[in-house]
Amino acid sequence: MTQKAKEKLECTFRPSLNPVTHSMAQASPLDELVNNRRGQRVRERVKAKVSDAQACSHKPTLLAEAALLHTNAEGGAASQDGGGCAGSGERGSAAADLYGPGNRYRLSVREPARMTAELRAREREQEERTNSAILRAEGPVLVRGLGRHLELKDVAQQRERERREREAQAFGVRPGAVRRSVLGETIVEPFSLSSDNKGWWQERRMRHEAERAAQCTFKPWTVEAERGRALSRLLDWSSVLRGNLQEVARGD
Repeated sequence: MTQKAKEKLECTFRPSLNPVTHSMAQASPLDELVNNRRGQRVRERVKAKVSDAQACSHKPTLLAEAALLHTNAEGGAASQDGGGCAGSGERGSAAADLYGPGNRYRLSVREPARMTAELRAREREQEERTNSAILRAEGPVLVRGLGRHLELKDVAQQRERERREREAQAFGVRPGAVRRSVLGETIVEPFSLSSDNKGWWQERRMRHEAERAAQCTFKPWTVEAERGRALSRLLDWSSVLRGNLQEVARGD
């Protein structure tokens, strides 16, 4: 048994092809490939749709109720008999009646809005007249909680005055002092803690320098130090010589 016979015995499934599949699978005839009649038919349908759309450019607004169109029987009959784009004159007259300035459809749309606006305006006028009459009749208006509000305001002002008095007494703020805000702090000017503040700081600095000199016992030899010592010896010798001369002058 050959290999093909074995494959036929093993592969028993035979698919069934429908007519559409046959038409898709079959080869296109030479005339169809050359003339492309299917594509021509599609292009003709597209051209017909485009020409119809260009010829019928009018897009009327359809209303829910036919009674709002207000077209007569003759116009309706003409529109029915014409069909397609025929009877454009009758349709144009109907459109003119529908969208004209004096048609009933426009009035039916705008009239309720105008009446509503007038009603609201009259209600506001009536309310204003009523409120003004009530105010004139009653006189002063009673505001609930106004007395308590004024009372709390007076209490807050009194507390603020007391706080300022305590600060002035604690920090020695004079009445003519000027306040200046620097980095979130209030510096009062003029302001001084004591009169001998500068002398106290000088004494403290001198004591600190003396303590540092006492702690630093190491004395390195330097040219500047040697010059200082020589200068001090000369000063001492000159002072001694001046004293001796004064004693000699007194003896004479």
